[in-house]
Amino acid sequence: MHLGVDLRIADRQGMELSGLGRYALELAHGLAKVRPEWRLSLYTNRPDLLAPVLRPFALATRWTTAQAPGRAGWLLLGSALDTARDRPEMWLGPSFALPPWRRGPSVVTIHDLIVMTLPEHYRGRLNARYAEAIIRSAARRADRILCGSQSTRAELGTRLGVALDKVEVTPYGVSEIFFERKPVTKSEPPYLLYVGTFESRKGLEVAYQALRRLVSDGRRLRLVLAGQPGWGVGNLLETLERDGDVDIEIGPADSRLAELMRGAIALVYPSRQEGFGLPVAEAMAARCPVIASDLAPIREFAQDVPLYAPVGDAAAIAAHAGVLIDDTAQADRRRDDGARLAASLRWSSAAERTAEILEHAMGVATGRTPLASLSR
Repeated sequence: MHLGVDLRIADRQGMELSGLGRYALELAHGLAKVRPEWRLSLYTNRPDLLAPVLRPFALATRWTTAQAPGRAGWLLLGSALDTARDRPEMWLGPSFALPPWRRGPSVVTIHDLIVMTLPEHYRGRLNARYAEAIIRSAARRADRILCGSQSTRAELGTRLGVALDKVEVTPYGVSEIFFERKPVTKSEPPYLLYVGTFESRKGLEVAYQALRRLVSDGRRLRLVLAGQPGWGVGNLLETLERDGDVDIEIGPADSRLAELMRGAIALVYPSRQEGFGLPVAEAMAARCPVIASDLAPIREFAQDVPLYAPVGDAAAIAAHAGVLIDDTAQADRRRDDGARLAASLRWSSAAERTAEILEHAMGVATGRTPLASLSR
C-alpha cells in the first residue's frame, strides 16, 4: 500500500510535544515498523522530528505550515498540488482533517469534539466554527474514523450523525521512556505536576487554585507546570510566573517529563474534556499517582487508578492531594496499579490496529474485502 500521512499538526514549533502531535508522529513511526513493505509519503516541513529511517519519506509542502493559516491553506489547496506528483492510494489524517478534494479511500482520527461542546475554550468561536466544518467534512467523507475511546465513539454518532460501524476505537500508546525504572530523587518541597498545554480548556487555573488552597492550609508544596503556552488563560500565566510556589518548564523532553512524573506527589489533570487523556497514561506508566477530572474517556483506560474530581473542582483536587501526601501506602498502591494497567498501552499495538483498519478500508474501496469483515 502507498499511504499518505498528513503530519502538519507537528509543524508548529512545540506541537510535537502535544498530545495531537505525539499521536501523529508515534503512529507514523509505528506504521513503518509494523508494515515495512508499505510505501509512505509523510507530508511535513519538520523532517527533524522523524527517525533517520523515515526521513527519506518526508515530503516538504509548498506552503509554510508553521502557523495556522499556512496549515489551512495547504489542507484546502496545497495538498492537491503536492500529492499530484506522488498520488498515494490511501490517506491518513491523524488530526481531525482530510483534504476536501480527496476522493480516494481515506481514514481520519477525530480525537474529541471540544470545538462543538466547549467552543469558548477552543481558541475563540471563529476558530471553533472553522474546525467544526473541517471535522464534519472529514467525518462525512472518510471511509473509517478512528478515536481513542468508546465514549468519544458514541459522541461522534450523536453529534455528527455518523454510523457507528464506521468508527473504530484505537486506544493510544505510551512511549517506552515512561516505562523506564530509574531512581527517584526526593524534591524539597514536594510538588504536584501539571502536564499539557497552558490553556483554559485543560483546566490550568483549576490546578493553580488547588495549589493555593493547599498552601493556605499550611502545606509546603510546589506546582510544576510542564508544557507549552496556549490560548485562553488571560493574565494567569503572568501570575504563575510571579508565584514562588510555581515552577514552569517549557517544552521538556520526554526524558525530563518522565523524570518529573517519577518524582511528583501526583499528576494533576483537571481537563474539561478529553478524547483519551495521554498524560494520564504516561504518568501511570511512570508510576506517578494521578488526580484527574472525572471524564469517561479517562475512566475507560485508567479505571479506578486515579483519584477523580468533578470538572473544575479545585477543592476536590486539593483534598485528593492531601490524601496522597498523608497516606503514602495508598499512593504506593496507586503507583503500582497504574504501572500494571499502563503496560498494555503501547504505540506498537495502536499502530498494528490502525494498519488493520487501513488495510480493511482499502480492501472495501477496491472491492476485495466485505464491508463487515473487520474484527473489533
